[in-house]
Amino acid sequence: MSPDRPDVIRSIESLRHEINRLTREQLDAYESATFLGMTAPEAEQCDARRESIRKLVEELWQRRAAINNFNV
Repeated sequence: MSPDRPDVIRSIESLRHEINRLTREQLDAYESATFLGMTAPEAEQCDARRESIRKLVEELWQRRAAINNFNV
């Protein structure tokens, strides 16, 4: 059974919120690195966060496509 439209919309909103949160963290890390440098563990965290953002964006596009498949 596929999720109904309101559930898909809520999941899209949740994904967007998480992408925005991670993007803000990423920007803060880059800004800090500009002035203070970045340690190897911090760089690894940035890489992991970037990969998380990429996966979430991919999932977001898949869910948006699902909305287009609903008969309205």
